[in-house]
Amino acid sequence: MSDTNQPGSPDGAVPEPQPVAPDPSEAQPAAPIVPEPVAAPEPPAAPAPEESDPIRQWAAPAVPAQADPAPPALPVVDPAPQWAPPAVQTPAIQDPAMPVPAAQVPAMPGADPAQQWIPQPGAPGAPGAPGAPGAPYPAAGAPPVKRGLPKWALWLIIGGSAAILAIIALVVVLVVVVSSGGPKGTASDYLSSLSSGKVAAANKIARVDGDKRLAVLESDAYAKSKHATDYELTSISQVNDRALASTTYKVDGSTVRGTFELRKDDKGWYVSRGLTDPLPRVYGSNGADAYRLPGYDGLITNDLSLEAYPGVYTAEPPNKYFEFSEPFVFEIGSEGASGLNTPKLVPSQAMADEIDAQLKTHIDECLKSVTDLSSVRKCGISGYPSKVYDVKKATVSVKSYPKVELQQYSYELKEKGAASVTFTGKAIGGGEGSETLDVDFSRLIFRPVFEDGKLSITYY
Repeated sequence: MSDTNQPGSPDGAVPEPQPVAPDPSEAQPAAPIVPEPVAAPEPPAAPAPEESDPIRQWAAPAVPAQADPAPPALPVVDPAPQWAPPAVQTPAIQDPAMPVPAAQVPAMPGADPAQQWIPQPGAPGAPGAPGAPGAPYPAAGAPPVKRGLPKWALWLIIGGSAAILAIIALVVVLVVVVSSGGPKGTASDYLSSLSSGKVAAANKIARVDGDKRLAVLESDAYAKSKHATDYELTSISQVNDRALASTTYKVDGSTVRGTFELRKDDKGWYVSRGLTDPLPRVYGSNGADAYRLPGYDGLITNDLSLEAYPGVYTAEPPNKYFEFSEPFVFEIGSEGASGLNTPKLVPSQAMADEIDAQLKTHIDECLKSVTDLSSVRKCGISGYPSKVYDVKKATVSVKSYPKVELQQYSYELKEKGAASVTFTGKAIGGGEGSETLDVDFSRLIFRPVFEDGKLSITYY
C-alpha cells in the first residue's frame, strides 16, 4: 500500500519507484567465482596384479546421491572482463596396457556411480580418445603424435639388419676369395709370373709335374728366349669348377691374343691348359731330325710333341755335324708354330772333317790285316791284278786318303785317295810272280750314323 505521506501526482496516481544509486559503503554482491582449472593428476603406478585377478581396472569412488541444486540467480557482471577457457595442454599418450585412474573418469550425473560403465583407454568415447566429448585436440601447427613401434616390428628391424650385415660380410669374403684364390686371382698370378719371367711360379700354378712333354717348360728356355711381356687378363668366365680366361700379351712388339683354361679340385684352382703351344719339327738327312733350344739340355725331336711358353726362340742344330740351311727363328704364341716353314738340317764342315778322320782310321786298321786279294778289297781298294793269280800276299802303300764333299743334304767322296798295292802269286806264264798297281779307295761304301749325338760310320 502506498504511503499517504508521500507527494502524489497531480492525478493522485502512485509514482513509479525510481532507481536508487547504490551506496558505496554497502556491501556489493560478490562476482561469480570462476573455477580454477584443475591439473590432471599424475597416473599412479600400476600395482602388480594379483594372481587371482590378472586384469585389474580402476573404478570411480562412490559419490552419495544428492538433489540437484537450484540454479543461482545470475548476477550483473561487467561484460569487459569475460572469462576465457584456460589453455589446455596436449596430454601425453598413455600406454594402452596402463589402467586409467578413477580420478580421470567423470561421474554421470543422476546415475548410480557403481552402475556406471568405465570406458577403456583407447575405446571410442573414452577420455583422451579421438572423438571423445571434451577431449583436447593438439594445438594448431603441432606435429602429430606418433605411437611407439610394436615389439614384432622392432624384432623385424633387428632381424633385417642382421641379415644385411651377414650379406655384406659374405660379399666381402667372396671378394677376398675371388681376388686371392679364385679363378680370377689364379689367372692373374699365372700371367704375372710369365710376364716377369718367373717360370717356376707359373709352373707351380699350372702344376707342371715332370711330364716329358712339358720338359721344356721346366727348363731355362723361356728365360733364354725373347719371351712375351705385358700380359693382361681381359676376361674370365666360370661354369662350376671350370673357367676360361682370355688374355693379351706382346711378342716381339706385336699384340697377341690367347686363352687358357682353369679347373678347381680339392686343392683349389689351377691352370689346366696354359699358354703353351707345340714346338715345330724339323727334318734332315741321315736321321738328323732334331734341334736344340738355348736353356734346354735335351733335344727337340719328332718323337714327342714338346711345348713352350709364348716368345721368340732361336733354334740351334742338334750337334756340330749339322747346320740349318738358314737361320731358324720361330715364334710361339696363340697361333702356335703350326704351318711354320722350318729350314732343313744339312751336314756341316765338321761332319766332313769327322768322316775324313774316321775313314783314315778305318783304312789304316784295315790294311794291317791285308793278306790276300779279298782282304784288300774289303779296305775299299778297287785295283785288281791282271798278271798274277792265286794271290798269297798283298802289300799296300797309301799315298793319300779319301775325302768327302758335302752336298746340300748329303755328301759324297770328293777325293778317292791314292795308294799302290803289290800282289804276289802265281804268274800267268808259270811260276811265281808279282804285280804292282796304282789304286784308289773308290770301293769304300759307308754311311754315317748318329747316336746320342755321336757320329759313327757303318761300312758295307
